Amino acid sequence: MATTQATANGTWQAERSNRGWLTQTVLAGYVGTGYLNAVPDTDLQFTTSYTTTSPELQYTLYFTNTGVYTVWLRGYAPNAAGDSVYVGLDNQPVITLTGFLPRVWSWSQAASPSGIATVEITEPGLYTLNVWRREDGFRLDRIVLTTDNSYIPTGNGPPENQTGSLLRK
Repeated sequence: MATTQATANGTWQAERSNRGWLTQTVLAGYVGTGYLNAVPDTDLQFTTSYTTTSPELQYTLYFTNTGVYTVWLRGYAPNAAGDSVYVGLDNQPVITLTGFLPRVWSWSQAASPSGIATVEITEPGLYTLNVWRREDGFRLDRIVLTTDNSYIPTGNGPPENQTGSLLRK
């Protein structure tokens, strides 16, 4: 099994449309030093041109193994109007990831309109995982990518890799 794990501290972020991702520690139950909150929470949705208008997080990841990776996010949805984000690979939109329980930290790999959130790695190397805001108010805590179809993160998820490679086997 190959599993890549990243904390909510993105390697880069772009504020757009006078909105951004703010690192916070106010809401109890996060893992590590904080979580990222899509602020401000005014029930704004980004449904078109989101790759150029929505606030974005980027995570640079090195993959040694090819394959289809399931994308798991640990997040907190304040309500149904703040329970989804867009996820892509190398600036290419891939999926809408949703399905977070309201008012509790939870894991989801649910892709809208139906299915499981996945990205395909066709050759080893550096890739950029993109997370764009779809609905404001969503809080992002952790990201796990795995080729193990039977793996389901629970609680805080796997321990963070301290080597900096973000790759777990």
